[in-house]
Amino acid sequence: MTTALSAHTPDDAGLRSLAESAGDPLSCHAPDGVYRYASPAAARLLGYEPAELVGRPVFDLFHPDELGLAQQAHEALRQSGVSTVITHRLRAKDGTYLWFECSVRAIRDPGTGEVQEIHSVTRDVTRRRLAEERLRESEARYRAVLDGLAVGVVVHAADAGIVLANRAARELLGASEGQLQGLTSFNPYWLLLGEDERPVPPSDHPAMVALQTARPVWDRVVGVTSAAGGITWLVVNAIPAVGGDGRATQVVVSFSDVTAVRRKAMERAGAGGVLQGLVPICAQCKKTARRWASGGRSRSTSGTRRGSNAPTRSARSVRPGSSPT
Repeated sequence: MTTALSAHTPDDAGLRSLAESAGDPLSCHAPDGVYRYASPAAARLLGYEPAELVGRPVFDLFHPDELGLAQQAHEALRQSGVSTVITHRLRAKDGTYLWFECSVRAIRDPGTGEVQEIHSVTRDVTRRRLAEERLRESEARYRAVLDGLAVGVVVHAADAGIVLANRAARELLGASEGQLQGLTSFNPYWLLLGEDERPVPPSDHPAMVALQTARPVWDRVVGVTSAAGGITWLVVNAIPAVGGDGRATQVVVSFSDVTAVRRKAMERAGAGGVLQGLVPICAQCKKTARRWASGGRSRSTSGTRRGSNAPTRSARSVRPGSSPT
């Protein structure tokens, strides 16, 4: 180890001391990637003594999945001389692989411009990568459960923009998730109606009420117009997630299509019997909303997107029997 270090810092005891006390592995490589020097930190993180690495090609330690990328980055560094950062796995002495973030720079001959040596500073990011993988897996499970629900679920961020919509919501609203992203409940492409079929003011939309009051909105019946002029009737619940300052950080809106139930109830008992016919569906939608609001995740989005690809329908709600104004 001393010989390898001395070959590259023969007269700089301060630099040598700094390299040997650094917490992150420092290394020097020949232009072809062979180790010329490895700091003691390599022994702590990878299990190798520095002398075991000197004379060994660094590419011997790369995970097969990142080897090609690493070789490309190495060649680009030799050609351009521009410093770069790559994230990859290296094999420890016990055979396990650890994730590292590696910053490398080429040292060139002032006269010829040829690469003489490559210096590398490597940071262990294994914990971060594992946490990211667990988060992705958790997100996938979360989305799978949401998409398996029979009721529509839409999540609004604190600025009222939609950040998530499950399969049932996308089908009920006739839009893809990409089209819904960033839209608000009062998007001009959608028209929300009260039970008297008059437009509901934006401030009275369930998501907005829940965001502004930080209180849940239960069992509001809304009509959503379609491009063809028809109306889809929904029972909507809007449950806010409240932060430590008492403000809503997001709102989970759940809704069910009650168009057929409403029609039958009106035919059977007139307008006065509509709400009685909706009670079972209201209860199911309310249960779902409570569940996902209590376990929901804070998300953020900025602005309200407008575009020609906007969907034609959306979930809106109004209290049964209340005025839409």
